[in-house]
Amino acid sequence: MRPANSVFTPVNQVIGSVVITTLRFDNGRGLGASTARWNLLGQQTVLAHFDQSGDGPRAYWADSWNGYPAARERLVAALLARPAANPVVLGGDIHAFLVNDVHAVAMDYDSPVVATELVTSSISSQGPAQTSLDRWLRENPNVRLARSDYRGYVRVAVEPEQLHAQLVAVDDVTRADSATHVLAAFDVESGKPGVAR
Repeated sequence: MRPANSVFTPVNQVIGSVVITTLRFDNGRGLGASTARWNLLGQQTVLAHFDQSGDGPRAYWADSWNGYPAARERLVAALLARPAANPVVLGGDIHAFLVNDVHAVAMDYDSPVVATELVTSSISSQGPAQTSLDRWLRENPNVRLARSDYRGYVRVAVEPEQLHAQLVAVDDVTRADSATHVLAAFDVESGKPGVAR
């Protein structure tokens, strides 16, 4: 975590300007030119705003887009400038499952939802305490699920009118042949960003 005054520098970025340009469709290609019904955007962490400050001073986790709010604004602006159908953001690397609504304005939960985000847990690495996620969940109405008490992966099935996501938990991370179970399942309707359970 780093203090708020160090994260608002506009030059800080998570992905480079070439990627943003591609997303905006400045060159006639990329996400902005997509004619696909569903557009999956893979990236390395959590895009949606996720407040972890609780009752303390506002702090920002530098290993997510929270640490780079100007960069997140540029990415969301690119998604809005040339909207591709049904953007779904896939993320990970936080050792927890998250299912989020990505809003046009990060901390304005009345602003339109522009994308759905599915964040996968790790297969074996321990995540943050579930009690912390439970506390943070109350501060984040855009987060539909936050679970760090299971390891696993996200399985996505795409149909023309609906995307189905299953959060699959590994029962025993010490066994290569471990059974798994579906921890939670969500659907995204075509043309309606955000998840339904």
